[in-house]
Amino acid sequence: MKAPATSLPGSRDWCRGLAVLMLALISVGAWADQGDNPGLRLLERIGEQTPQLHYHGILVYRHGGDMETLRIIHRGGAEHERSERFYTLTGIPREVIRKPDEVICILPDAEAVVVGRRQLRNPIAQALPRYTEALQEAYEVTLAGEGRVADRDAQQVLIVPRDDLRYGHRLWIDEAYGLLLRADLLDEHQQVLEQVMFTEVTVVEAVPDAWLEPGISGESFTWVRPADRADAAPEQRRWQVAEVPPGFRLISHRQRQIAGHDPPVEHLHYSDGLASVSVYVSPQAADKVRERAARMGLMGAVRVPRDGFTVTVVGEVPRATLHLFAERLAATGDEGARP
Repeated sequence: MKAPATSLPGSRDWCRGLAVLMLALISVGAWADQGDNPGLRLLERIGEQTPQLHYHGILVYRHGGDMETLRIIHRGGAEHERSERFYTLTGIPREVIRKPDEVICILPDAEAVVVGRRQLRNPIAQALPRYTEALQEAYEVTLAGEGRVADRDAQQVLIVPRDDLRYGHRLWIDEAYGLLLRADLLDEHQQVLEQVMFTEVTVVEAVPDAWLEPGISGESFTWVRPADRADAAPEQRRWQVAEVPPGFRLISHRQRQIAGHDPPVEHLHYSDGLASVSVYVSPQAADKVRERAARMGLMGAVRVPRDGFTVTVVGEVPRATLHLFAERLAATGDEGARP
């Protein structure tokens, strides 16, 4: 086995993106509550049922002009028992093993294995009491008729943003098991921007251990083990977003050690229950940074210099939303200030 490494940015980003995608598939109901809205009630029900299921299937993930096909195997149960394995069936071979306390991403093209820890609970689910209010503040949730996905009857749920700061969603929920079968990300005209969909899925009584073993040997690969991160202490929190856009909540505020950046980068993570935005503040080379924007698929980024620091905002939201977070970033001493 090669010596452990500390960074592998491109591959780590792929692992993170795919892991987030799969987390969405198994926890789509985390934001709902017991209200009179039948769409929210359906999301609550599947949030309770789906994590308990054992299933395997094939899904396609379409984003931009690209499409990937993956196989997923999911073992349900209590949080400390849940495990998953998913791997690509098209394109470059890649495989992810998600365990209760870590995620292992095997990347044969890079001859690397990326190992990262995860909390036993989704941080969004931990913020559930206020998160339900945030979801309803930012979106209108309605039932949108019936459909059929992967040869299974499904109920559609339409989630429409109340402003132009985020995208919409249309979900297809399996009527028998409450499993998310298809999810479309929609623009302001309800045109599909991104889609993940099962083409076949089977619910089983149990998932044997052998099904969760990696199919790709990574013994001779470089092993990347990012350092564990903890919430930043109050005295380390030098920045805040004044007047956070409606519906968004601060999920975590951390100091992150990133390759090429010393001292650590300050990271503020915001979400409204669906959309997610990360703000990174680096003290390095701000005098040489020009304001710029970039987009890869639906993931957008803006970078701006600010008072001797470099501010980068990243998220799957419209560009105007990224600029809004950057514009409203202020030093923590400037209470309520707008830069």
